[in-house]
Formats: sequence, structure tokens, C-alpha cells
Amino acid sequence: MISLSTSFANAGNVDIEKELSTLDSVLAQKDKYIQEKQKTIDELKHEYTHCNTQVDKYSYNKRLYDEYMKFDSDSALTYAYRCKKTAGKAGLEMEKLSAQIDIVYITILQGEFFKGKEMLKNFGNIDSIPEIIRPKLALVYMELCIRLATRQVRSLISNKKPTKEIINEYNNYKKYLPANGWQYCYYKAIINRTCSKEDIEHHLRDTHKPSIQAAMLYIAMSQCYVNEKNQEMFCYYLIKSAINDIMSANREASSIMQLIYTPYIEKGSKRASKYVALCMDNANHYGDRYRSLDIMNANIFIAKGYEEKLEKGGQIMQVVIIMLILSMIVTIVTLRNIVNKKKRLSAVGIQLKEANESLMSEMQKIETMQQEIAETNKELTEEIENRNQSFINIYRLLSQYITDMTTFKKTVVNLITAG
Repeated sequence: MISLSTSFANAGNVDIEKELSTLDSVLAQKDKYIQEKQKTIDELKHEYTHCNTQVDKYSYNKRLYDEYMKFDSDSALTYAYRCKKTAGKAGLEMEKLSAQIDIVYITILQGEFFKGKEMLKNFGNIDSIPEIIRPKLALVYMELCIRLATRQVRSLISNKKPTKEIINEYNNYKKYLPANGWQYCYYKAIINRTCSKEDIEHHLRDTHKPSIQAAMLYIAMSQCYVNEKNQEMFCYYLIKSAINDIMSANREASSIMQLIYTPYIEKGSKRASKYVALCMDNANHYGDRYRSLDIMNANIFIAKGYEEKLEKGGQIMQVVIIMLILSMIVTIVTLRNIVNKKKRLSAVGIQLKEANESLMSEMQKIETMQQEIAETNKELTEEIENRNQSFINIYRLLSQYITDMTTFKKTVVNLITAG
């Protein structure tokens, strides 16, 4: 649900991205608002059967003119001429003059500025027409002043003042507008850039939303911040204006076009492209011949941004490719080192295996030698034991022999002695 309650933000307290997201949501439903507008017009056309007099027909044509005025300029012009015709037949001279002014007004809105300027000369001096119709003619002069002062939408974004000639035209006709009316406030802000924010806020509080009137007042408010060089608040109120334009099916609007040139819309982005597409669609359906120049400039502006993005993208791609090449080189070197290391490890493994086999062979030899030594030790032990036993036996024999010899000698001596 889109909230359109009147609220006035303070600088530094707005979330532009959030507001733009709201605008994007409204833009996504644009077809719905157009269909609702067309349905209203179609229902109104069914009432023609109830028109029995020329006065009824004039009222019918006037209501359709009002509906088409900011929706379809060709249809609006058709019904303006019908209003002039039926008013003439009904003897409604004031309404016929009003219809003539409507014809000039739509001609100017179609971008035919100089044709409209020539048509205005047919009215002569504004003081020569009835007083009650002067404010309406003054508004047409004001609208022509705006178109001539802002031939390109981008001029609304700068704080450059209109020419002295335009200001003089404005000063000549502003006195015919009610000083307390919202239109006086609007044109003062757009042309003269001097209307106070407080005055605009006052009119906005009493204005129905969404509506074309609210959209125009929000545009006026945005111009106050152009003078202050406050891009954030300028953008904020442009967004508010654009939301009201879309929801009111206002195809004769410039708020979206102005938004494209603000620093909050990224050049070359999808959002910028959608905004330009809306402007093109509005211009085509409304029949504004002059706005095509603004659209062309906006397309060039976006295209440059897109080219810049492509260039940056190309530079980034180059960096990515270089990084990938470096990564591949590092990977190849790493793999090569791994392969070499694996080969070295394989060679070391073979050497270790050979060393192990050699060690096992040596260990077997040692074990064999140990067995041989053990057997030799056994044999030596047995031999030693045998020799020890032989020595003892010999010792015993010698001892016995000595004993026997000693005994023998004693016997011989005894015998000799006994004689």
C-alpha cells in the first residue's frame, strides 16, 4: 500500500533509496493507473446519450477535455474544439472564449511554443477580455513562460535564473492570478524561483493526493531546494511529484526526467533505463513533440553512463583475467613442485626399501653368526670341560705316581737298611 499522506521531511532525515524503491513500486503498476483512467473516460463517454441540449453537449465535451488534458493531447484538442463549437451553438460566449484558450494551452503542451505564441496574439490585450476569464489566459501565458525558460529539463536542475525577458513576461501576468491560490504559488516557484516553502506546504496540506495538483506543488517545492543547492531534498520532492504523476496517469510530466539527472540515479542502471522508457511512453501517448529532445539527451546521458560501466567492467575483466593467469601459473608451479617432490619421495622410498632389505640381510647374517658363535662357544665349553677333566685325571695320576714312587723309595730304603 502506497502512503501519500502529506509529510514534509527535513534535510538529513530522508532515505532517498527507500523513496526511490517506493517510486519503482508505483512505476511497476503504471498500466493499472492508465487502465483506471481509461475506464473513467470510457464510462463518461456513455453519458453522451443523455445530452439533449447544446449546453449538455458542451458540459459533456468539457468534462472529457478535462480528463484528456494531461492524458492525451490530441484527444484533449479534439474536445476543446468541440467545446468551442457547442458553446457557440448554445450562445455561451464566455465558454467559447474559454475553449479557445484551452486550444492554445494544449498547443503549447504539445511543444508548439511559437505557434501557441502566435495564437495568443488573437486575444489581444489581456485586459480586453472579460475579467472572469483573465486568470485562465494568464495561466496559459505563464505556461508558455515556463516552456521557453526551460526548453531543456536539465535547466530546471540548475539554479540559473530565467532570462530578463521571461521574468518580465511573468511579472506582467502574475497579477491576474489570485495571490492566495496554489497556481500563483506554483508559477512563482518555477519561473521566479522565489516562492517560500511555507506557502507551498500550506497548499499541499489542502491538496488531494494522488493528484496532478499535488505533483505540481511537489515540483515547486523541489525548486526551493535547487536555490539552496540541496540535492537530497530536491530529489526527495521530485520523487513525491513523480509518484503523484504516475498514480494520476499524468502523461504530461517532467519530474521523472529531472530525476534521471540527479546523482541518486546511477547512469546506465536498469532504474535509469526504466525512467527514460516511461518518459518515452508518456511523450508518445501524450503527443509532446518537443519533449523528444529531452528524451534524446536523457538517452545520451544514460548511454554515456552505460559506456563508462562497460569500460570499468572491461578494466575489471582485464584484472580478473590477469589474476586468473597468475593463479594458473601459481597452480602449475605448485603442481610441478608436488610432482618433483613426489618423484624425490619415490626415490627416497626406493632407497629406504633397499636399505631395509640390506639391513634385513645383514641382520640375518648377524643372526647366523650368533648361532655359529653359540655353537662354537658350546663346543669350546665342552672342550674346556673335557680338558679340565683330563687335567684333573693327569694330576691325580701324577699325584698317585709320586705317592707310589715315594712309597717305593721308602720300601727300597727299608729293605737296604734291613739288608
